[in-house]
Amino acid sequence: MVILVLLMLKKRDILEELHPGRNLKELSIDGYRDEIFPDWLALSCYSNITKLSLRSFKNRRQLPSLGQLPALQRLVELSSGVPENMLRFIASSRFKILSSSNGLLLCVHRSELFIINPATCYLLYIPLPNHLQQRGNLHSLSMTLECDSDDYRLILFDNEEWSSHFDCHVYSHKQGAWSLRKNRFFAGSRNLKFNMPVICNGAIHFISDCYRYLAKNSTHFRPYIMSYEISNGDEDESVETKLLRVPKEARKGSHDISCRMSIFKWGEVAGYQTICLVRLRKRVFTVWILTNYESNSWRRILKVRVKGMGLMEQHPEITGFTVLNGDLVFATKKKIHFIHVELVPKVCVVIFN
Repeated sequence: MVILVLLMLKKRDILEELHPGRNLKELSIDGYRDEIFPDWLALSCYSNITKLSLRSFKNRRQLPSLGQLPALQRLVELSSGVPENMLRFIASSRFKILSSSNGLLLCVHRSELFIINPATCYLLYIPLPNHLQQRGNLHSLSMTLECDSDDYRLILFDNEEWSSHFDCHVYSHKQGAWSLRKNRFFAGSRNLKFNMPVICNGAIHFISDCYRYLAKNSTHFRPYIMSYEISNGDEDESVETKLLRVPKEARKGSHDISCRMSIFKWGEVAGYQTICLVRLRKRVFTVWILTNYESNSWRRILKVRVKGMGLMEQHPEITGFTVLNGDLVFATKKKIHFIHVELVPKVCVVIFN
């Protein structure tokens, strides 16, 4: 039996997207001090969890995204401030969580789409776009929820044909309706990671996979990033897909079976918000930040071997990584270490056993 116990963690950043082993049976989170839980709790791969304990939360205002937990037999919730009936509802429901933003959950169940605010027990049904109303099951959809202080919107990229061009449908809560963007989104010849969107500077970004399945003379032989502007109105016909090439150094060896790339929000560079690219290859992390969007210029800010971080685990297998607030955070599989690496100006390792 695999049991994960998290004690007195102060930041959601440390937990976000650090995926423990899939054989996890019991999860106990005690004394968590942030307001929002990490999104990996929503993943259906943790369907083996039979016991979930949530204890002593002083600041939490939102329920963790629990996803599909068909094996859950016992739910312990003490001093959390979230209604117990909502905990039971999330734990027993069979809906799929598609996306989350600022504590709101975008969920789908069969042919119904809805948004849940766990803290207030508020559920809002969202009408489906016309072309989806005849579909029997929507669990394969890739949809992004973006929420700010006074509005939220849903972004759906859909393709009913075998094509690299996708229709972009946007739902605005203020307008209460779906709209179809005039210009289609071009995904290129590779498969994009639609489940890992990054919204930055009014555009949504997706990175492609790295596998070798295209001819060497193909324009998209190497991995790339596609950007699509979503801040402008539907009437703006100048909106189009922009291809961002990953750094030349990142392209080298990108077809290696051990190579994994992801993009994340970084922060401000030269007065503008930007993204960063993280590559893990042969247990070496390399991180670049996009310094100039128009010229597609990148700057490498970190290259570090996992072996040189002083981990007790031999030949660690990395199960997840992310960048948050200027820090690279990742987890290994067997011993479930949590490693916090400060990118600039030095490397600092903190291990939570």
